[in-house]
Amino acid sequence: NCLIIAVATVTGYVVSCSGDVFSYQLLYLLASVFLISAAGNIINDYYDYGIDLINKPYRPLPSGEISLRTARIVAVVFFMLRVLASMFTYNIYCILTSILASVPLYLYA
Repeated sequence: NCLIIAVATVTGYVVSCSGDVFSYQLLYLLASVFLISAAGNIINDYYDYGIDLINKPYRPLPSGEISLRTARIVAVVFFMLRVLASMFTYNIYCILTSILASVPLYLYA
């Protein structure tokens, strides 16, 4: 999922870019979308813990490889790092989208 989102981000950036295709701004965008995707997946796994105990006991949370507390902490850190990475794009739309998209993603999980 993270890789597909990163490819879509690069595609969107290249299509909308009128200048230099490679830039640090693109790297920050990639970091931002990768982190939000990873955080969303972690939160989803956190809330699916009970279901995964039965249907997918081999997954990291149900198998005990990663504790629920650790998963929650990592997800929050990823959400915060995502917002931080978006700030380095110096684009108000990227920053606002980063902040605003985190809420429905969390609620969806």
